Amino acid sequence: MKRSSSQSGITSVVVVLVCGVILLSIIFTASMSSLRARSTIADERQAYQALLAAESAINSFQQRINALPPSKHYSEALNIQSLNTWLASTTDSAGKTLNSHSLGSVATSTLTVVAIDPASNSFTLEAHSNLAANRGSKKVLVDMSLDTLGLSPRVHAALTSFVPITINGNAAVGGQDGSALTGIQANVALTTSSYKIKANSSREFDLKLDDTSLIKLNQYLDIGAYRYKVTAKSGNTLSLRPMTSVSTDRQINSGVSVGLVSNALASAVPGTSLYNFQLSEASGFLVKDTIYVGTYVATITGMDYATGMVTVTWTGAVPSSSNPIPEGTPIRRNILGAASAGTISAGNDNKIRVYNGSSALDAQRVPNPAYADNPLFHQTFGATEAQVLASARTITLPTNPISGLTYLNGNWDSSTIPLCGQGMLIVSGYMNLNNTCPEGFSGLLYVKGDFDMQGDAALRGAVVVEGSSGTRIRGTATDMKITYDPIAIFKAGQLYAPLGLSLKKQTWRQQ
Repeated sequence: MKRSSSQSGITSVVVVLVCGVILLSIIFTASMSSLRARSTIADERQAYQALLAAESAINSFQQRINALPPSKHYSEALNIQSLNTWLASTTDSAGKTLNSHSLGSVATSTLTVVAIDPASNSFTLEAHSNLAANRGSKKVLVDMSLDTLGLSPRVHAALTSFVPITINGNAAVGGQDGSALTGIQANVALTTSSYKIKANSSREFDLKLDDTSLIKLNQYLDIGAYRYKVTAKSGNTLSLRPMTSVSTDRQINSGVSVGLVSNALASAVPGTSLYNFQLSEASGFLVKDTIYVGTYVATITGMDYATGMVTVTWTGAVPSSSNPIPEGTPIRRNILGAASAGTISAGNDNKIRVYNGSSALDAQRVPNPAYADNPLFHQTFGATEAQVLASARTITLPTNPISGLTYLNGNWDSSTIPLCGQGMLIVSGYMNLNNTCPEGFSGLLYVKGDFDMQGDAALRGAVVVEGSSGTRIRGTATDMKITYDPIAIFKAGQLYAPLGLSLKKQTWRQQ
């Protein structure tokens, strides 16, 4: 039977519609595939940009850290919370906090310490870069070693010189009479929190200070009339243990001055031995040092810097088990005015030019710098010359002010440029020091060539000279040219020691 023309027309329309639907489906599918491809490409581009941003944050981190001034260095025990607090509160030279890094307008990465390894003194740093709508999110992790060179300047005298010393005119150099010291650095910090210690309590407690940069673990503090041992440190919060029994309630208020016992007995003497005992911070001491321990006097005959143990001989009275010297007792060093492996000439006109004694022709106190590994340099810094110079800021011309550990590869003539600043300055050549800034220079000065000091120059801390012909100190006015300052030396080692941060090889990975 023949179909009508109307039925044929309807069939044609249906066929056209079906074909149109199929075509539209094909077009839609192709369009969606294209859009998905474009979206995938965009996502991959975003992810790549995020990866670049995270890598940039990691790659620039070491440079940003090593460019920090010493006052901003990380100085606490390896701790995740302390490290992240430090990253969030410390700004770099551009004024940006260390926990953030921007790669132009592309992305900003957040830097976080996610793990630590105390055994290797290292930590795992994560850089997380996240672009808009989480379309480009990448995490890069790397392990880094945190090493402070830990310089501990140690000298026998205000002026130490391998070559002969000549002091004339009205110039003078001054050491330190250990018997006249308390051994306590006053006003190193203020309490910013309060705490009441209950009677008969010996438990540790936490206390906040406004500045803990000079305070290390296992050191001793004087707060009010009492002494405490630092048993833990996190930021500006210290855990303290009373060193004496608490017979009645003891109140510590906010705003109280804190004194630091930088060198102390780490245990009572005599303990297991009368002639061997441990110091809380032994790095600043040397064999042949005369030390004062309470009312007793001793001479150091042996040192073990790794353990802090010293061997001594007592002069005069000897402590006994019935009357021991208690833990936490300050150790006071006697520092000569001058020491040399050569002669020391201070005139014969009855003027005092060297205060607190001198030691000439003393090859033990002043070893020959020409020997292997330069023992004079190593004795002074507690590290090899290669280690120290690798961590120092190097300059080729005299520059002011000196800050931190600085190495001048050349000579210094201060007839035109005065010496200013604080820290540790090493001069590879000679130094003709005629002038310092009004406040002088504070810290340690080490000169490998000859040293000539005159005019209005003044130094607080110590000077060590290798020299080639002689060291000369001159003055026309009554003037103390070099004054030994234990606080200047202590700060030079504690605050200005460089921070070494290095990337551990083959630890880069991404998430």
